[in-house]
Amino acid sequence: MRPNTIQDVLLRLVICEPSTLETGCWEWPGERTGNGYGAVKIRGVQHAVHRAVYTHFCGAIPEGLHLDHLCRNPICANFEHLEPVTCKVNIIRGRSPNREKTHCPLGHPYDEANTQRPPSGGRKCKVCGATRARKYRKKVSDAQGLSARERAIQEPARPDRQARGPERGAANPEGRTGRGGAQGEAGRTQGRQPD
Repeated sequence: MRPNTIQDVLLRLVICEPSTLETGCWEWPGERTGNGYGAVKIRGVQHAVHRAVYTHFCGAIPEGLHLDHLCRNPICANFEHLEPVTCKVNIIRGRSPNREKTHCPLGHPYDEANTQRPPSGGRKCKVCGATRARKYRKKVSDAQGLSARERAIQEPARPDRQARGPERGAANPEGRTGRGGAQGEAGRTQGRQPD
């Protein structure tokens, strides 16, 4: 069996007529990669079909650029449907199911206030991140044997939390102060030694 040539590849392409597929794609009927692109060995070397066809008709692909399928059909090898672009442009133009999501898996919206964009890319829900951090802190403090009060001291203050009782020195409905007061002072002085 003789090795494939680019002419063999071109003969195997299924050129879709507008009546079959309106885009006019040249679809590869043979082997495909895991990403759905056509794959073929030409003279014993594995090639992506669309790259081989583009190189045959248009010349070398500029270094550092990727071929973007303008038709969004990965098995298409029509060189008129391919455009050399940067990796970033190719990713932005491509189909990404995550990009179209408007809410995290727990239903929190991906909006400016609730979305964190890590340097590695993607996006993370701030509410879910805060919940995970709180659970982790509790797990660690439980492992260390900390009480609820000690955990509260270790947790950073949050402006959205309401005060949980009267402030120090504030009078409550019975007329006593929140801390200290007459009974508190008396209790503290009973155990003291005179000077």
